[in-house]
Amino acid sequence: MSNKTVSIFLIPAIIIIGLLIVSQIPLTQAQRLNKGCQTFGKDLIKRHKDLLQKDNNRQNFFYSKRLDTCVMAKSSELNNEWGIYDIKRNYIKQGLEESGLMGNIFYCDRDGVDNLILEKADQYKGELFDVPYENYLDNGEGGEPRTLKTPNSPYSRDKCKQLFNRKLVEIQ
Repeated sequence: MSNKTVSIFLIPAIIIIGLLIVSQIPLTQAQRLNKGCQTFGKDLIKRHKDLLQKDNNRQNFFYSKRLDTCVMAKSSELNNEWGIYDIKRNYIKQGLEESGLMGNIFYCDRDGVDNLILEKADQYKGELFDVPYENYLDNGEGGEPRTLKTPNSPYSRDKCKQLFNRKLVEIQ
């Protein structure tokens, strides 16, 4: 047997041994929470595919330490729609089960932005169902949210994407 033949057989064995060693390394709490949120998010898409997987939407699921909940970041550049949602409803408590699948943290389209002001949501302990929008939402820049006032000119993809990315950084 030549050295090349031996090394061809050893490479898969080394890879398998390496994978076994890596699989024994315990995950950190953050990794476990993140993995749990990703699993929950994938299950959510399976259950509500008609609502969540359309128009080339991209979804990313992760654990937000700031909010202590599972989050879905969803974007569709094609439709200029950008959203961030509390998919476990641990941070944003809904008043009624049928009031929606997820708690809205951020939403932007051509008609403006609904941006959850985290400090205000904290003051209400996430119980926002009976709270007027102006008490906890803005347009991401301190102005009125799209729910209360449509901007003078439509928001561009770049504007929505910029505000979306800023919110993602805020909730990490």
